[in-house]
Amino acid sequence: MADTVRIAVVDDHPLLLQGVSQTLSARSGFSVVGLGGSAADALRIAEQEKPDIMLLDISMPGDGMEAAKKISARHRAIKLIMLTVSERDDHLKTALEIGVRGYVLKGVSGTELQAAVQAVHDGKTFITPELATRALYNQVRSQSAAEMRFANWGLAKRESEVVVLLREGKTNKEIGDALGLSEKTVKRHMSSIMKKLDAKSRLEVVVLLNRETDSGDGISGSGR
Repeated sequence: MADTVRIAVVDDHPLLLQGVSQTLSARSGFSVVGLGGSAADALRIAEQEKPDIMLLDISMPGDGMEAAKKISARHRAIKLIMLTVSERDDHLKTALEIGVRGYVLKGVSGTELQAAVQAVHDGKTFITPELATRALYNQVRSQSAAEMRFANWGLAKRESEVVVLLREGKTNKEIGDALGLSEKTVKRHMSSIMKKLDAKSRLEVVVLLNRETDSGDGISGSGR
């Protein structure tokens, strides 16, 4: 017999909290072991109950995203799902970056919610399909625009990859590890990039790229 999935739900809307709890409890193999309405409740329940799955609202008192960040750091065994009305790309991105395994929009059917919880418990990442599709589309569009802009700036494909990681604040060694290159090779690419952009330092490259990307203008090359 499969082990019972122990679930906690934290949301500051009592009716929704009750409804979600009843929906999950109705599924065989699911047991709701904790309910709360704030970030403080979430942290307390995580510490005391150590559920397998915890559903959190982003906008609850105390900041659900901040609670998720703390729980993810302190209780790695707890798998987190954001149950929210927020369709913002930055919220989805932040949630995934801090280790949240599921991002589900409120309004889903009971069956869909149960399936999402089961998927996360099984080790999968679950994102409401329309959000996942939009995020993928935006990522591809952004990457395509960046590749075109870098090409206009005279950067080769590998140099463009180095630039992307440089803007994320990575060191030469970290860039090399990410791209499968030696640190010496990364330094060689950096020298080429600086020459093409007429920059005297890594910092100047980053500042220049951020400025040009934000403005949407192209870099004309040396002697800008």
